[in-house]
Amino acid sequence: MNTETTNVVMIRVKKVKGKELPIDTGKIPARVWEAIVAKGLEHYANMGTSTKKGLSDEEYIHIFEEQVEKMYADKTRITGSKAVSTKKADSKVLAEAIRIAFEKVNSEIRAAGGKISHFPVKDRKEYARMYVERDPIYMEAAKENIARSEATQSKGKPSDNILSLLTPSAKLIQKAEEKKAAAKAETSAKQAGKVIPAKPKPGPHLRA
Repeated sequence: MNTETTNVVMIRVKKVKGKELPIDTGKIPARVWEAIVAKGLEHYANMGTSTKKGLSDEEYIHIFEEQVEKMYADKTRITGSKAVSTKKADSKVLAEAIRIAFEKVNSEIRAAGGKISHFPVKDRKEYARMYVERDPIYMEAAKENIARSEATQSKGKPSDNILSLLTPSAKLIQKAEEKKAAAKAETSAKQAGKVIPAKPKPGPHLRA
């Protein structure tokens, strides 16, 4: 499958808890890729048959065909990890987990050659939440990020306040105040039904 489009997939290392490593599917030769796809399809198309004994050939084929239809409809139960319950999750942790998964959804869209702006935010967030519910790695990463952030904040002393380290620009403050005043004046004029006169251009005697 040597294609110019790079599609990196994070795959879990079975013997290392919580560890995933990237695999660039764009670098996998067609012969190997076909074997990987065939193995995966064989696994998911035959789900549900190992626990049912003594069925006829037709019944096993029927189960197989049902699983294929589930694949097409995106209703396949993904195995390999337990479903993650988000009902009792800390809202802060859950929000961070969804943010991380949302970035992954966006990166996968880009990797597939799509444009993020072409897909509604609502749909992308739904997929992000689905990722969180299917893989505990997102909640774990969220907890680590929050713990790291809180640890960094706790190290700072009152004297290390960011405002004591930076000097505000008087020019930027004045510019912001002027912009705010102009917007306020424009709003007041619109409410009063007045028209704001255009700002006169400086004449030759006003130019530096």
